Amino acid sequence: MTMVRNLVRCAAVLLACVAASGCVPEETATVAVPANVSTAALFDCADAAVRELHRTDEQWNLRIDRRQVADGGVFETGTFDEDNVMGYRVRLVRRGAEPIAALNVRAAGPYFTDLGAAPALSSFRSRLDACTARIAPIR
Repeated sequence: MTMVRNLVRCAAVLLACVAASGCVPEETATVAVPANVSTAALFDCADAAVRELHRTDEQWNLRIDRRQVADGGVFETGTFDEDNVMGYRVRLVRRGAEPIAALNVRAAGPYFTDLGAAPALSSFRSRLDACTARIAPIR
């Protein structure tokens, strides 16, 4: 009976967590964007970073759900807004030609376990930064 009671408690906690949408392991950061890097080029770099990471860990979701360059640039992979999706997913938002972009990385495993959102953000960010640094300056 005690085991059943514990299972019911665990299920209730999980359902409450899902209902609150606060369970998905996620890290956020701001990324400096060089002045010579367009939003389209930034998103090309984001795509390249995800593909590079996917080569060593297939949990990086390659599907680009949103690549909106105009009107408040947004790049998203793997149904980013959905909570119950496993794997690594990215959202990158750049408003106009601002020198920064907002970065979110979600890293959910089974039952919302953290696959390592902080290291995933760091890995993605370092690849993104390296790519944007290679873009030739505007003359």
